Amino acid sequence: MIDPVSLTLGGIVAGLVWKMVDTTGEAVAQGAIGAVTGLVERVREHLRGDPEGEAAMERVEDPPAAPAHLKALAESIDRHTFNDPGFARELEDLVAQARQGGANVESVVQSAWGNDNIQVANTSGSTITINRPDQRA
Repeated sequence: MIDPVSLTLGGIVAGLVWKMVDTTGEAVAQGAIGAVTGLVERVREHLRGDPEGEAAMERVEDPPAAPAHLKALAESIDRHTFNDPGFARELEDLVAQARQGGANVESVVQSAWGNDNIQVANTSGSTITINRPDQRA
């Protein structure tokens, strides 16, 4: 049996941001472009005024983005979702809309995070749990 993969909401959102701007990889599904564009705009708006978050977002939006850049953006998003549950719910809804529009959300994150290697691909039939920073072990 395959163990469930656990990702933070920030990790998934950072992956979608990267997927939206990266021209070398798989494109966002046509039906999901509106939701992912809305997600990118909402994250950018929410990070405004947070120099660290703004810098992380700008770096990921200016390819190529290294795993460390995705991690920095994910951590900024996680910090904001932890402090603002309403923002977390907005992002969860936008991720769900992207998935319904055909975005392969399960395949957007394939990066090295610290000493761990997280690769999520072809996960149909698997369980993916989205954790907030306060829930990580």
